[in-house]
Amino acid sequence: MRDPALTQTGRFTPSPCREAWEAIVRKKLEELRRKTIHVKTRTLQVTFLAVLLFLAAQERLPAQNHAAILAIGSGGIGEFSSVAKRSDLSNREFRGISPGVEFIINPQSRLSVGIAYARLNFRDEQLHNAALDKFGYVNHDGSSGTVEMPGVEFAGYDLTQEAELNGIVSSLYLNILTRGVIRPFVGGGAGVGLGEITNNRDYFAHPVFLQYYPDAPTGTDVSKGRQATLLVKGVGGINIFLGNNFLMRVAGGYLNGGHAEIGVGVAF
Repeated sequence: MRDPALTQTGRFTPSPCREAWEAIVRKKLEELRRKTIHVKTRTLQVTFLAVLLFLAAQERLPAQNHAAILAIGSGGIGEFSSVAKRSDLSNREFRGISPGVEFIINPQSRLSVGIAYARLNFRDEQLHNAALDKFGYVNHDGSSGTVEMPGVEFAGYDLTQEAELNGIVSSLYLNILTRGVIRPFVGGGAGVGLGEITNNRDYFAHPVFLQYYPDAPTGTDVSKGRQATLLVKGVGGINIFLGNNFLMRVAGGYLNGGHAEIGVGVAF
């Protein structure tokens, strides 16, 4: 039987079923293309709207020249690094969040000047020092001897060092945007800090040791030492102006080590 899909010339002629299937495929492809175009168009519209909202927010607040004061909570990251010369605070690990305050001149201008009080806290360092197992002595007649008691700590002390630093830092800020709600900035500065280390020594002595050395120290002794240190600051972050009189700041950078801070305050 002759195939009806073949004409008298021998060429292939699509059957009605094949034509219907191809029409369905073409229709589906067209629907898919339209949906893709719709999604791309909607994405562009949303992106464009977001840009417009951001630009509108940036134009919301006019640039003004005034002052601001911020209450700041800050914390160091890693270890303290001395810049000019080695300090007794060098290589100490930062601890916790410390309070601070900064006064800023012209916070909405291209260049701003800040004067800040900064405080840095450090982790306590501990040391145990003891005479172990044996000790020597000299009698009144000049003879000497040794007392041995394996595993016994005859005398020594436990030392706990507490450290903190209080400083004043002056900074110059470059405000990348001077209008709007969100305004990124970068800055740097320098200052001086006064570090204070408190040594708490708890002395102990074994009764046998006290028989030979009755004047051996016991009890607690507290001593303090202070040292001035150069502070160097580099920072970047954003200022968020919520209205004309309320200001927030989120920033991070370097202050003789890794540094992060969050501040809130008022502009006037």
